[in-house]
Amino acid sequence: MNFNNQFEQLNLSAEYWEQLAPVVASIGRWIWNLDSGICQIDETLKDLTGWPHNNLEFPAQSFLDRIHPDDLTHVNEAVQSTIDTSVAYRTQFRFVRFDKSIIWFDGRGAIIDFEDGNRYLAGVNFDISEYKT
Repeated sequence: MNFNNQFEQLNLSAEYWEQLAPVVASIGRWIWNLDSGICQIDETLKDLTGWPHNNLEFPAQSFLDRIHPDDLTHVNEAVQSTIDTSVAYRTQFRFVRFDKSIIWFDGRGAIIDFEDGNRYLAGVNFDISEYKT
């Protein structure tokens, strides 16, 4: 029996995999409304960063403000380039958690344009701390 057949027999839903992958791989997801400046992050990214779980929406700048000062310029440049060109970015950076500890992320983001004119930047942050220490 091959790998794909084993998964088919398990009959696991796409929703199950969508919920499992971020937790197992320490992948946090986020979305930023570029028109309003409001950001939302998933529960995994809240856990990784120490972000308050009751904080459902917040200014994206408050998240960016927690990026390590030595990494902020290249992160801002990557994000701005994606906003300007619609070409996805990938960058690594340190994030200062609420408890002041540092986590390393491999961050990736892309533009999502909706027909109604709303524009979003959405992406993921992978915890790569174990590879950086």
